Amino acid sequence: MSQEHEEMIPVVDKKDNIVGKMSRNTISARKGRRSRAVSILSFKSRKKEHVLIQKRSEDKNRKPGLYEITAGHVQLGESYECAAIREYAEELYNCEPEQLPFKPELEYEFSFTKDCEDNPQNVTVFSTTQNYDLELADEVAYAEYRAVNSILEDINQYPERYTNCAAESLEKYAEQSGLNRVDQSELG
Repeated sequence: MSQEHEEMIPVVDKKDNIVGKMSRNTISARKGRRSRAVSILSFKSRKKEHVLIQKRSEDKNRKPGLYEITAGHVQLGESYECAAIREYAEELYNCEPEQLPFKPELEYEFSFTKDCEDNPQNVTVFSTTQNYDLELADEVAYAEYRAVNSILEDINQYPERYTNCAAESLEKYAEQSGLNRVDQSELG
């Protein structure tokens, strides 16, 4: 999707108060300035066992070829929920939110702070059930549904294949939903 205007991102503190702003184009040179971000877990069904995992295009400036979930920055003046719907529409349907043939039903899952030096963020994670054919944006090489536990095993073995935000969002989701708990009856 082409951006006709310069996208501005709020700079926030750990409590999510806006303390400034920066251009989306200069985000890689932010030098520790914290921003807001969203992650969207798109599940195949309400059972929430299989989630849509995307592979970033090799043409992406940042983290090309890595696996991720639908995610992005919150723009200045935009709510977390509106940002989630925008990213969902742009990445998975290659359109603006108002052009979607349906209204995504987002469910708030949790929020967390990501404190890495180069990319600190306040992240809010939403989930939805995905039942429509995708029309991926150019920034997404491909997408597929995979079992959440399978992705978590892959993240543990090959963390370099995933964006930090995808790995953290999925790990925190697993903790919250009890997916990491070992079922004692399966231990034999």
